[in-house]
Amino acid sequence: ELYEMIFKPYTFKQWAKWPKELGPEVTARIPVRNNRDGRYFDDPHQALPTGGYTAIFEKLFNHKNIAVTVETDYFQVKEDLKCDRLYYTGPVDAYFAQSGLAKLEYRSLDFERKVMKDVDGYFQPAAVVNHPSSDVNFTRIVEYKHLLNQTSNDTILFYERSKDDGDPYYPVPNPENQALFEKYKAMSDKEENVSFVGRLANYKYFNMDQTIKNALELFDEDTKDMKKSDGVTITIDTVDNASDADADADTDKNSEAAGDVDVDKDINTDADADSDTEKETDADADADADADADADADKETDADADKETDGADADADKDSNEETDADADKVAGAADKDADKENDGADADADA
Repeated sequence: ELYEMIFKPYTFKQWAKWPKELGPEVTARIPVRNNRDGRYFDDPHQALPTGGYTAIFEKLFNHKNIAVTVETDYFQVKEDLKCDRLYYTGPVDAYFAQSGLAKLEYRSLDFERKVMKDVDGYFQPAAVVNHPSSDVNFTRIVEYKHLLNQTSNDTILFYERSKDDGDPYYPVPNPENQALFEKYKAMSDKEENVSFVGRLANYKYFNMDQTIKNALELFDEDTKDMKKSDGVTITIDTVDNASDADADADTDKNSEAAGDVDVDKDINTDADADSDTEKETDADADADADADADADADKETDADADKETDGADADADKDSNEETDADADKVAGAADKDADKENDGADADADA
């Protein structure tokens, strides 16, 4: 009964195929619990970046060695690119379009934005509510107000509808597509100095955490032969990399069209590594300088203070009248000022 009410109609709305036409991994994504945990995922730690994913990538790309080009078809400019290694994140079948193989199937999404005014709290009980029934033509509604605990009398909703055409978001998991992908993978494995990264290039349904893990593991693999000196990674060769981080199509309307963004994020990875090396080295040098400066400042301050205080004590011992005491006070005050100047100077030098 649950299958007929939920799984069967929702599967067809999402994939335009009945469950028997898809692989078992589709239903395997649905969590089954014997408790009342209403969350989709049961990971112990679940969070969103403070400023959102856009802020992360803005900071990643804000570097002198990174050039970003938008609205550019990689396949129209690839002959003009000069790089020792390419990181390709577009559809793998688009990369091998001249091979004569059939195209892989993908599903896309339409997003309808609605603004609700004067809502008492929230429009729906959770951030994402799925609508499996065939009575409505959308698959789910997302209310982002839940995610960041925002306070407002209004709310914004996105209605999602699945479709065949448009930006490729979801690889269609079934035995036929998987067999076809294996042929593409065999060709991609033979490509020299090209890494195929992300959901479209690997024809695999990655969640965001899996996407990031995939990128980090690939980085570790590609940098394992780099020389290391005193904990600082030093690149051997200069390599220009065309790279792109896969954004989660479920929550980001601005997913990449086929082949369009592979050049959008044209990244010089080894230059980044060199820059990181310089930053780490500078940071170590700054830390050492701070420590030396603080130590010197402490020594100079203690020595000056001791000398001045000893002089003040000697003068005070020679003369016991109030005038001599006043002189001692002046000298001690001068010692304090000299010590403060030494500290300020040392701190300024360390900061510089």
